[in-house]
Amino acid sequence: MNRITLSNLTLLSSGNYKCEVSAERPSYRTLSLDGNLTIIVPPDPEIPRINNISSSVLMGDTIKGNCTSFRSNPPAALSFFINGEKAGRGEIKEYTPVGGTWERLGEPLDLYTSVLGLEVQVGHRHFRQGLVRLTCTATIGHWQRDLSTQLTIRHKNFPEPITPHGQNNPAGKRLEVKNLVLMNGFFCFWLHWL
Repeated sequence: MNRITLSNLTLLSSGNYKCEVSAERPSYRTLSLDGNLTIIVPPDPEIPRINNISSSVLMGDTIKGNCTSFRSNPPAALSFFINGEKAGRGEIKEYTPVGGTWERLGEPLDLYTSVLGLEVQVGHRHFRQGLVRLTCTATIGHWQRDLSTQLTIRHKNFPEPITPHGQNNPAGKRLEVKNLVLMNGFFCFWLHWL
């Protein structure tokens, strides 16, 4: 298979391209294919940022903050996930990407900053062993790259992880929360050695 390399491309280089191959004598047969080429400028920095969210909450508190992906073209499409499940439409607020001219690699480029807001009242269903894991992902066009960041929020009344020492620790094992039950607003748990 032969390849063609295009050099010195800019955002203006995006568009429909056609490749045509012709045979020599005697057939002079010609084959052609065309396709769309989209020039993508990845965000800078690459991973999105989660901002303005507290690192610990109580049941019933509201988690309110945003995820930002800076300076890309096309604008990043952002998504929030709570413990791996996509946040519902009523929990997010979409903002129009803000454009501006930025210099990257010595040339001025029209780039966009995308912001997605999150506002969710924390309930029992959100906690997994006293933690809520928020993930924000950014998708830039059809560019296949993992652009995500994660923030872990701790329940204020959930105990810190236990690091056992001394004679109570059989053979250097660690403790794990085996069962977790919410009773009257407090977590009750049973520990077990791993």
